Amino acid sequence: MKSEALTEPMPDRIADNVRALRRARSWSQQQLADKVAGYGVPMNRQAIAKIECKDRRVLATELWALARVFLLDDPTELLMGQCSTCTGSPPPGLTCDRCGTGQS
Repeated sequence: MKSEALTEPMPDRIADNVRALRRARSWSQQQLADKVAGYGVPMNRQAIAKIECKDRRVLATELWALARVFLLDDPTELLMGQCSTCTGSPPPGLTCDRCGTGQS
């Protein structure tokens, strides 16, 4: 028996992380879609928009390609709430090369 309470937050985390990582790099949704397509996984701007709005689930191949685009070692990092390198808080004045998070 599957519990919706256990499975529902996952797409939300992926959507939030994809949006945050894309924005941290100042990429448009189309630019991200083009980068994902560069890994042989067909993607368009509308798909990115639907993922970010939590209107569409991410396929396993898309998760893999998104991880490659964002330079993540493991696709499951998109399921976590923060970057495993800077843990969401790089040193003051620096920007994490991995997730793009920066602080002033």
